[in-house]
Amino acid sequence: MQRQRKRRLKDLHALQNAGHCFEDFDSEDEPKRVLCLLTGPKDTPYFGRKWRVSIHLPSEYPFKSPSVGFVDPIFHPNIDAKSGSVCLNALNSEWTPMYKLVDVVEVLLPKLLTYPSADDPLNAYAAQLWQTNMEAFNTNVISVGGYVSEV
Repeated sequence: MQRQRKRRLKDLHALQNAGHCFEDFDSEDEPKRVLCLLTGPKDTPYFGRKWRVSIHLPSEYPFKSPSVGFVDPIFHPNIDAKSGSVCLNALNSEWTPMYKLVDVVEVLLPKLLTYPSADDPLNAYAAQLWQTNMEAFNTNVISVGGYVSEV
């Protein structure tokens, strides 16, 4: 249990040191939920926007994956439009303790925004547009917006 606590704190501080966290916390604190800022990846319709992402750490972390959800509205096939829940295998069935929280914000979520999976959607309308009408998809991404309109 002590090793899990050390790992949790190490991952939280790495997020904070990378400039992703909204909250400050002391080394003695062990938040169960943090808010991070995700920047839309280049060469995607999400570029130029930012979103607040909530990461909830279960007590079994890192052996159990964190729950990740978008706080701000986003139009994406694998993100529920109402709840902000994320459908990503790496955060569910394929989770491994080798992943760190920084990987979630810097690798896994940007990859999801870059390469949506329309075959397993949480937002069926976004998936349909992704597969059939990219111009309409991009228009919806832009109109839904994000937390910050400029990078």
